Amino acid sequence: MAKRVFNWLLVSFGSFWLLATHTKAFSAIPKPPTTLIDNNNKNNNIMSLATPQPPENQEQRTNNAILRVHGPDANGIVAAFSQLLYGHGCGIVDSEQHTDHTANLFFQRIHFDYTKMHTDRISLTSGIKEVCERFQMKSELNWGDKRKKVCVMISKYDHCLWELLLRHRAGELDCEIALIISNHPDLQNIADSFNIPFHVFKITKDNKQEVEAQELALLKEQEIDLVVLARYMQIITDDFCVAFPVINIHHSFLPAFIGGKPYHRAHERGVKVRMCVPILYSSTLGVWGRPQKHYCFITYQFLSLLVEYFLTSLFAALIPTA
Repeated sequence: MAKRVFNWLLVSFGSFWLLATHTKAFSAIPKPPTTLIDNNNKNNNIMSLATPQPPENQEQRTNNAILRVHGPDANGIVAAFSQLLYGHGCGIVDSEQHTDHTANLFFQRIHFDYTKMHTDRISLTSGIKEVCERFQMKSELNWGDKRKKVCVMISKYDHCLWELLLRHRAGELDCEIALIISNHPDLQNIADSFNIPFHVFKITKDNKQEVEAQELALLKEQEIDLVVLARYMQIITDDFCVAFPVINIHHSFLPAFIGGKPYHRAHERGVKVRMCVPILYSSTLGVWGRPQKHYCFITYQFLSLLVEYFLTSLFAALIPTA
């Protein structure tokens, strides 16, 4: 009884703290459909109101694009691209930037809305090219009107696959999961439930290169843009990295604890802290001939979502069961 009372008090205090500190966030939560009584209905049946329609003068949708630039650091880069987008009628939604002082390199990612752009794409692209030539930079522009086709590679563990597929179904991942490749048939039922093609390629030490060539042929046939390793328990070759960009997210114990049971061996060595390392593999060979790793930057938005997820999980675990 005392434990139930303590849990109730803890959850109540946490709820009060959330309401006090996140009033603005809670106000943005969509309200449930209201009800009304139909006076013309003799039985006075309760009717649900339809979802309110936006005003006629409101834009039905926005056109969002992503501009990525990188090159030698210099004064005026941020101002140049901001003025360029403003001059074409585009509005910046958010912008992130980073300067590597050691290498004297500048990186920027600009998310902008071109719904009210009064020029055309060709003119804006030419303007971006002119600014990049002026600052000796390279750029990549994604207009956001074509969803990337993603292939997920898995083995026997299903938790990463479930996470990706459920978040994709919820609309959190703006892509098309067009293909699932595995070296085991164990998780085909999951792919079937989501109506995603599932292909099994048995890999051994003797046929690794041959099977990988078959996988690459399938990826090219399906016009895949990105490969995501979701607990794929195989080492991909450099030829694979040359053909397709590959994203992998794993523990931070590499390369110190290579091989099986890295958590156990790290614990035996007295390691107290571990992190999650998102890595984009490329064909550039690094130390010991392994693919060079490009570390991603985690923004405060991701950290806030992580805290929210932790609090939600904590409260759910503390609520007494009936």
